[in-house]
Amino acid sequence: MLPIPPKTSHHPLRRAERVLTGCLVLLKLQVLYRASGHLEGFDADPWLDVFRATHWFRPLPGPRSLFLAYHPPLSFLVARLIYAVYPHEVQASQIVSTLAMIGATFALRDTLRTMGILWTLPGLVMLYVTASLPLVVWLAIETSDDALVFMWFTLGLAVSARLFWTPLPAGWWKRPRRLVAVVFLGLVLAAGLFTKFNAFFALPLPFLVIFARRGLAALLREAGAAVAAVALATVLVGPFYVSRYYLPLHALFPSNMDWIKAKDLKVALARRDANRWGFWLHLLRVPAESVTGASSPVRDSFFHSLWLQLWKRDVFGLGKGRLEGPVAVAVSNFYVRIFPVFMAVSASLICLSRRRLPAVWRTWGLVVVVVFVTYCGGLMSYAWKYPLWEWTPLKAKYVAPGVLWIGYCAALPFVNRSTAPVSPWLGRVGTAGGLLAVVVFMFVNHLLPVY
Repeated sequence: MLPIPPKTSHHPLRRAERVLTGCLVLLKLQVLYRASGHLEGFDADPWLDVFRATHWFRPLPGPRSLFLAYHPPLSFLVARLIYAVYPHEVQASQIVSTLAMIGATFALRDTLRTMGILWTLPGLVMLYVTASLPLVVWLAIETSDDALVFMWFTLGLAVSARLFWTPLPAGWWKRPRRLVAVVFLGLVLAAGLFTKFNAFFALPLPFLVIFARRGLAALLREAGAAVAAVALATVLVGPFYVSRYYLPLHALFPSNMDWIKAKDLKVALARRDANRWGFWLHLLRVPAESVTGASSPVRDSFFHSLWLQLWKRDVFGLGKGRLEGPVAVAVSNFYVRIFPVFMAVSASLICLSRRRLPAVWRTWGLVVVVVFVTYCGGLMSYAWKYPLWEWTPLKAKYVAPGVLWIGYCAALPFVNRSTAPVSPWLGRVGTAGGLLAVVVFMFVNHLLPVY
């Protein structure tokens, strides 16, 4: 069992949060029902090819044998469990994705509860805006492994918060609950690495929580349990990675571009190396093409690709949406325009009045910023290594954990930074208005849908 977070006193928003949680689960199940059997995903067909060749307790297909066979096998094996009960390939993959995103929502909910901010207006905004972002809604019906990776990440964050939000007691390894929690964290981190390579970026989560909460000195004192969890994950996945990837392919994190597009990749890398600074300037440019007027991103622009795919359907990569129409496009374009305002306001609040923010929101802000920067840095590194733009190396779903920053930016304007008393009437109006905005955002994005 995981350590139980400290008890929270009764709060008037507690009942509202439970209602919103129930509504969110029903909405995600409704999205699954509506999309059931409709193949969604950038590489959905190749994913199914690997699924058909992957079975429990049988040899895995060779990494080069199929288009996506180089991926670790856990997402295919989990879908195989669903398929054994409900033998429909597409639906089984979608059920796995939906359950994973529901699990991710509950894991994020547990993190906010551990921090003591779940039953507050900004906590509710953070949770339900994050869970209702268009990209996040769509991931729950995609045939891929990205939803499962997102769940392992949020679960790793939740367990890290349970363990390290307050200092572990001396001799924690002698306490069964603490020891089981550390082992569970190691298993979660290992599960992520058995699902997809980018789960590697979740390994620093326990260290990040300790550092953000209590600083570098505390990290040096308290890192033992975090090291144990990461070491366990490494021991579990290490032999698999060495035998399946490093020995035959001479790389721990290979890509199918290494052999399918070897000649084109060699030309692209030579072009990149001829002007390295120019490559970065080109990658990080803001192109003249407007995101609001585009139906697919400028694929060699980091910002254009991520911002469009976060809010809008990539028509070139995914095709037309099932219910996509002018209203859905208008809603997506509204988000494209309005959310930069939230991000600018939040950045200003952090820079200009950081000390006036409650300590918990400063700590949480550091965590989500580091996660956002880490995943974006990893994606840029991937684009540097594989600059074949027609293969769309820049996908927003690859940095899905970074969307916590979007939810944080939406919540921060609602965080009270003043010690002056607030009129009860004004407080009730503000809370009702904030909750109404969250409910509208949640229902529109799940029912329309905008992706």
